[in-house]
Amino acid sequence: MKNHVLSLLETDSPGYIWLARALGPDQDRLRIPDELWPAIIPLLEPHGLTGLLFEQIQNGNIAASRSIQFALAARLTRWSEATQDWPELACLALDAFRQRGIPHLVLKGWALIPLVYGGNRELRETSDLDLLIPRANLSEADAVLRDAGFAIPPQAEVWPGFAHRFSHEAQYVRRCGKRRPMGVDLHWQVTGSPQLWPLAGHDWFARAQEIQFNGQTMSIPAMEDLFLHLCVHQHLDHARDPMAPLFRQVDLLRVTKHPDFSWSTLLARARSNSLTGSLKSGIEALRALWPESVPTEILQEYLLLPVSQAEKEALKDNLSPTSPLRPSPRPRWIPGWRNRVKYFCGKLFPSGENLRAVHHLPPNSSYARGLMARYGHRFAEWAKPGNGRF
Repeated sequence: MKNHVLSLLETDSPGYIWLARALGPDQDRLRIPDELWPAIIPLLEPHGLTGLLFEQIQNGNIAASRSIQFALAARLTRWSEATQDWPELACLALDAFRQRGIPHLVLKGWALIPLVYGGNRELRETSDLDLLIPRANLSEADAVLRDAGFAIPPQAEVWPGFAHRFSHEAQYVRRCGKRRPMGVDLHWQVTGSPQLWPLAGHDWFARAQEIQFNGQTMSIPAMEDLFLHLCVHQHLDHARDPMAPLFRQVDLLRVTKHPDFSWSTLLARARSNSLTGSLKSGIEALRALWPESVPTEILQEYLLLPVSQAEKEALKDNLSPTSPLRPSPRPRWIPGWRNRVKYFCGKLFPSGENLRAVHHLPPNSSYARGLMARYGHRFAEWAKPGNGRF
């Protein structure tokens, strides 16, 4: 499977290429041609890079007109105002976990902001707070979040209680008046691929580090574990995404520049966790965008890393056009045939409330209309002419 980043570069998308150049390491003053700004501006929001590009302009690394600077500043102001309650709510959730003594690790965006973005939320936009906990603490963590005002919305799980029983994460939301709601993603597995669910990240807790952010103590994974999780999230959990958000590559690049990061330790962790395929995908993306970001001696070693069969199966399933039609390729992780039947039925026939919320149907829509909205276009993709099935 071709890396999303490589595919975008091969299409010669000028906006994507210049944006990558603008955010690369050791950036000298860069003059982006005026005719390219209309191609770059629309990419900033989906790629989550408004703050980073604005910082480069403010630092004098990129030349831009006043109108461009004003447009970027206005968008940053809107985003900050819409999410101004988030730091307080994040601290509220983390305080509750710490007071109850629940082991937890902060992942992805909220871990990266104080580590590699100088504590500036505008440089690393994030949509939710991702927490990894041991599965044994799931019920207690659920109670803590509900006491803090968070709840699982109808569109986040197919049936009430389904996520806790059969999934790898549960998505909680707390409303903030008319502002953007704050989300908390509670993970008890490192990835959403069932083939790799034996990897629950238990050893990550022993290597965790604590940092201060906004007056709050945060527990985050070691730098190598954090890098590996970013690769897994991009390579497996978002394998079918049509676009590779550039902020994920910037995350990887910045982690490699952290003084506590070690390439040799990273390769050893990837081998021990059987996640070498995800690591290779992440390194290939870095090399494609910024060739000098990966040391030469590491390239010689990472090319020889074998990819586990479980990871190959996980990627193959995530890329399959029929995977949304099938509840799971490997039901072996569900103990007992009765539980397996409940899982399959729950995934195939979600609740009416879930269907209406996910597909934005009117409140009085029939259940049959909900199923058509869920499966109609997927079946059409699977059965389209020329695929050799008919």
